[in-house]
Amino acid sequence: MNYSIFSEFSDTLNCNWKIAHDNTLDDYHVAIAHKDTLHKEQGPIKNYRYFFSKFCNVLVTPLSSKGNLYTFGLLPWTHLIIWPGKGIVLINYLPKNINQCILEIKLASASLCENDLENWEKGILEFLGEDKIIVESVHKSYLENFKLGPPNRLEQRIIHWQKIYKDFLNASGISF
Repeated sequence: MNYSIFSEFSDTLNCNWKIAHDNTLDDYHVAIAHKDTLHKEQGPIKNYRYFFSKFCNVLVTPLSSKGNLYTFGLLPWTHLIIWPGKGIVLINYLPKNINQCILEIKLASASLCENDLENWEKGILEFLGEDKIIVESVHKSYLENFKLGPPNRLEQRIIHWQKIYKDFLNASGISF
């Protein structure tokens, strides 16, 4: 199949890139924050499956329509989503400064008609708009000395990434 990029979008998020990246790895918020958008496609979290390697992780979620949605977390701040029957979403959170990042999105498809492409893009931008509100609020709460609670089982992808970053920073001679 020949995929071609049909849409590119970028936006400034008023948060550190790591907060935006972690939000994309965080699965427990989908049913609440995206109940009318992404959650309708992905369904219940009890069906989510995870796979881990040294440099990436994958979330596999059964779709309500057909097949599985594959979400790859890739170094250093990239997510690649393979959406059966629709196409591929490439998401980057590029650091701008300590308090901002650039959300960069590319959508590619090989088989959708123009109307379906527009609807898919609209849905993706809608749930990413919901995420923008979340990540900017989280960043603000960190600035106000918010204290984290213990991680839950759905945060294993975030914990996995924290280990990857720590290993790379240590290998670069940066310790903390």
